Amino acid sequence: MHAAPPFFCWVGPPPPPGPPGAAPRPSNRGAGVPGAGGFLLVSIDGSTGEGGGQVLRAAVALAAVMETDLKITNIRAGRTPPGLKAQHVAGVRAVAELCSAAVEGDTVGSTELRFRPDVLRGGEFTFDVGTAGSIALVVQAALPPALRCGEAVTMTVRGGTDTTQAPTVDYLDQVLLPVLRTLGAQVSLEVLARGFFPRGGGEVRLRVEPAGPLRPFAPTGPQPKPVVHGRVVNSGLTADIADRTRRAILRALRGWNVGQVGIHHATAASNGVSATVWCNRRGGALGSSGVGKRGYTAEALGHDAAEPVARALRADADVDEFLLDQLLIYCVMATGRSSFTFDRMTPHAQTLLAVAREFAPFRSEVERQGQRHRIVVDGEGL
Repeated sequence: MHAAPPFFCWVGPPPPPGPPGAAPRPSNRGAGVPGAGGFLLVSIDGSTGEGGGQVLRAAVALAAVMETDLKITNIRAGRTPPGLKAQHVAGVRAVAELCSAAVEGDTVGSTELRFRPDVLRGGEFTFDVGTAGSIALVVQAALPPALRCGEAVTMTVRGGTDTTQAPTVDYLDQVLLPVLRTLGAQVSLEVLARGFFPRGGGEVRLRVEPAGPLRPFAPTGPQPKPVVHGRVVNSGLTADIADRTRRAILRALRGWNVGQVGIHHATAASNGVSATVWCNRRGGALGSSGVGKRGYTAEALGHDAAEPVARALRADADVDEFLLDQLLIYCVMATGRSSFTFDRMTPHAQTLLAVAREFAPFRSEVERQGQRHRIVVDGEGL
């Protein structure tokens, strides 16, 4: 675990919008350096922080929200292989469609991207990863601008619903979206088909209705009595694998009030198993998820999906470590002060803050409170 720095802050005024006589677009509000023709340009090193897809998703989403030109270099420089994967390309193209952006470098393996957005718009969109790449990560990139556009958006996304190194779509539905609704977002998700590695074939429909500005995330009052729920999704594997995963979840949650932990038998193009666990909180929910893979036992899957929830509950936190880095971008976009507790500061969360600070002069603080931390973010009303 990486220790959280005690204080984050942005220092100094934003630079001027361009050379004398240049007239930038009025809505182009980014805090970057002047670009060609007077447009503001934010330039980001893709090896920043954890150096993975988080940098790309956050930067492209914020560029669309703020109508700010973007250049990213060294994309996923520390990964093997480096550069964009199919799910990253799909995320960039999804955001580009929402804002009619001109894009260069949006190909698999590219380590440099140029992104010049226009005005956000609503409508019906279909995005296809083309592989079993994560639908959830495409949604992570596209959802902030969809919420910001002020018009109804329907997104159908095809790819992997349950993939490793990404939240499951059940996590989005049961954890992220309930929290966003407390911020005023009107968003719903429907799983049309499941998709596992290697063939994918999953399909999700996300609907976003126009709403007012996002409210800050600042849950107050006592926590509700926690009731933990879960879902094991099994596609084509023997029933005992799903049952062993479920029993491992229950063992990891021993001592907590457990509601329903169900098993859903799905039909998908590839065999697979996933586990998602969630619990009600005063800010909506927290949770965790995991996906099976070769050499990873059902017992390990169930334990690893449930233990982060138990850990967050022991710390009496508002959000889990995985929700933290997904939620921060909305805190920056909201108008006013967000303040909430979490159990672990992660490199992903630190990276999100670093990238967002390239776009907006917000202030944030982190302090430790016993087993948990509290973060305060002064949102810029983006």
